[in-house]
Amino acid sequence: QRCWLNPVSRVVCSETELSSMEEGIPAMSSKGSVLLDEVLEQIGIGAFQYRLLWLCGLGFSASAVEIVLTAFLLPELRKDWAVNEYQLGMLPTIVSLGKVLGELFWGPVADACGRRGTFTATVIVVVIFGSASALAPNIYWLTGLRFMAGFGLGGIISIDFAMFLEFLPTPGRGTFLLFMQVFWPVGQISCTLMAWAIIPSLGWRCFVVFCALPCLMTAFFRPFMPESPRWLVLYGRNAEATEVCRRVAAINGKQPEDVGLPDGVQVTLEAAPLNVSQGGGRGGDPKGGTLSTLKFILAPSLMFTNLGLLIFMAGLEAVTYGLLTMMPTMLEMKGATAGENVYSTMSVVALAQIPGCAIAMLIGGSYGRLLPMCCFLALTGSGFIGFACATTATAAEVSILVGSMFCESSWALVHTYVPEVFPTELRASAIGLTSAAASVAGGLIPMLVAYSVQNGTVTTTCLTMGFFSIACAFAATGLLHIETLNRDLDDHLEEKM
Repeated sequence: QRCWLNPVSRVVCSETELSSMEEGIPAMSSKGSVLLDEVLEQIGIGAFQYRLLWLCGLGFSASAVEIVLTAFLLPELRKDWAVNEYQLGMLPTIVSLGKVLGELFWGPVADACGRRGTFTATVIVVVIFGSASALAPNIYWLTGLRFMAGFGLGGIISIDFAMFLEFLPTPGRGTFLLFMQVFWPVGQISCTLMAWAIIPSLGWRCFVVFCALPCLMTAFFRPFMPESPRWLVLYGRNAEATEVCRRVAAINGKQPEDVGLPDGVQVTLEAAPLNVSQGGGRGGDPKGGTLSTLKFILAPSLMFTNLGLLIFMAGLEAVTYGLLTMMPTMLEMKGATAGENVYSTMSVVALAQIPGCAIAMLIGGSYGRLLPMCCFLALTGSGFIGFACATTATAAEVSILVGSMFCESSWALVHTYVPEVFPTELRASAIGLTSAAASVAGGLIPMLVAYSVQNGTVTTTCLTMGFFSIACAFAATGLLHIETLNRDLDDHLEEKM
């Protein structure tokens, strides 16, 4: 009268338990275990997942606000402090450096110490140093404070999607991850509207303070989010993970028995009987940390995936910097906007990202992640080339709207693909390391743009970014080969090797 698990067949039961399987309830014994993926599928999508979407989405929107605000700071600093283009170019470069270090630092911390507490810490760092930026007396203080804000932002971006992903069942997982991407243009639009309303009347310092409020709201709500059950099981804390799953099921209107968790049954990631006396799982033997992350990168089965993601995200970072940070300056140099028209044009550019998310949901949910996201990056580069070659203000604006739409489609799919392709024990570390490597490449772009603005060669810069992103898209197409559509998450590095 028992049920056991093995690597070949995920669930093997005695004949007396077949009836429970036929009813769609995961098989288990009175003192046994059940796979976490099976439980999550039975819990399904419900009230808890929608709450989680709003909580994680708020953090993602807050990240967008903090990153986009630099675009509106640069013109104001140019006027108030009379700094040159190279000094201005150092600001986003140093912020990118802080983001790189944050991605490298917070990812392993989240893998070792948990998602929930680490994410709250990153948000608090952004609130403190982001709001303190308003008191900066000169460009050097401002750069240092924004560096620390970028350090916190690197953690938010690394952890947010990983935590959200680990509460989702395989059916519907991709759709929900793509839904979360909508919060980025919401944050970007919010930042643009705040700049439009605040900077002309109150100045850029008040604007910076208001931009820190979304992160403050996120810090307030995040303690209400439970720890990831997948991470808990990985560290041998099966009882806690089981209790989290029961609470999630209750919020979704289901009893523990409905999802395969009656008294005496615990969740596990292992395809083997659970030893409750030892805590189950791996007994706290995850591989998070710098050395293990390097081992992960060198794993033969993921070598092409990591190289492909590095190249893809370097191209995407380059065009994103052009769209988010330097676009107001580039639009003015092309004669497309002047004065407050910059705010209205940037609002429209941000709005164009929402249909980009819709396109990603439609195509990514039906045809996979890999080929569509590479095609979208190439189309983004084509928009930059069109912008560079435009001879009228209307043509320039239309080109950049197209580029903005497909850039968001690219980000939507890569933010879905990256957490899905990495195993749980190294997910946050690997996301952070991949993002950091791409940010290093993207961090070189500000100085190139500063040179072009100083010498009036913005057309050449746009052409360079456009062709560079297209080349990255083609290279990534040849390297990326693991499709994650409708694929269960891996939890251990060995499953990838």
